[in-house]
Amino acid sequence: MARQLDVLFINPDSSAKAYQGLAQVYSAVEPPTWSLLLAESCRAKGFGVAILDCDAEKLTLDQAVSRIAEAAPRLIVMVVYGQNPNSGTTSMIGGLALARAVKADGGHAPVCCVGSHVSALPLEVLGHDCIDIVLLNEGVYALHQLLAGNLGSDLATTKGIGHKTRGPAGHPLPTLNPPQGIVPQQRMDIDLPGYAWDLLPYREKPLDLYRAHFWHAGFDHGQRTPFAAIYTSLGCSFGCDFCMINIINRSDNADGIDASAFARHALLEPTMGGPGNAKTGQARRPHVAHQRRDVLPQPEILRPGAAGSHRPRL
Repeated sequence: MARQLDVLFINPDSSAKAYQGLAQVYSAVEPPTWSLLLAESCRAKGFGVAILDCDAEKLTLDQAVSRIAEAAPRLIVMVVYGQNPNSGTTSMIGGLALARAVKADGGHAPVCCVGSHVSALPLEVLGHDCIDIVLLNEGVYALHQLLAGNLGSDLATTKGIGHKTRGPAGHPLPTLNPPQGIVPQQRMDIDLPGYAWDLLPYREKPLDLYRAHFWHAGFDHGQRTPFAAIYTSLGCSFGCDFCMINIINRSDNADGIDASAFARHALLEPTMGGPGNAKTGQARRPHVAHQRRDVLPQPEILRPGAAGSHRPRL
């Protein structure tokens, strides 16, 4: 008997509502970076993983729900994240629509959500009836712990997540657990080892469902695909008040935290061999999380010498 899939990472499709007619030809279709990183991280720990890229495949809600039911994962993870810092918010359009459709279909696994918008407004996201769990910040260690558990009674003891408890009248009460550490520098190659490129869909050859931004290809449609985007580091060493790019690469859940706080506060590293702990974690040198050097391996699928450090052309 085949082993049940542990987790299905979903890149929801918000393009039609976010870009209207521009989504058909002009808007970019980016590889789901955070889905790829989380999938490879979980696979490296022995969990069964898959990716459903609704954006690349342009799946309808009914088609996506059918594919999810066919995959039958233990956990559904909506990854609302993108190359632009604000992409997490626009991705919530498709993420919530699909989560509602999944719940309406019934009989599915818990629906979890992770990404920049989620880390900025976790209680608001948990307030939606269709969302059962949120992963705070990077979500790497919290996700490992979730998949190693029963996704039920152990939610209360899993650091770095938000979930729902029952209030006095039996109503669901959004609850944030204590924070979890981010992946420390010395464990990047172990706990966040790279990209699960082989899990992406394609039509005839790898990456042919993805296309670059029009201006990145010199306004030449013929140069837009195949397309890949990679990260060579995580976070940013600056702390601009107006920017939320570091909202994921942190280890606190406090209200009122903005990017400028990352220049003032040391971050917490998880205890070795297990999840992090705010009491026992070791203080991280400020900025280390935002100056990771070549921590993500260069994928073989990319041609050597491709132009651009973040959006290399194939």
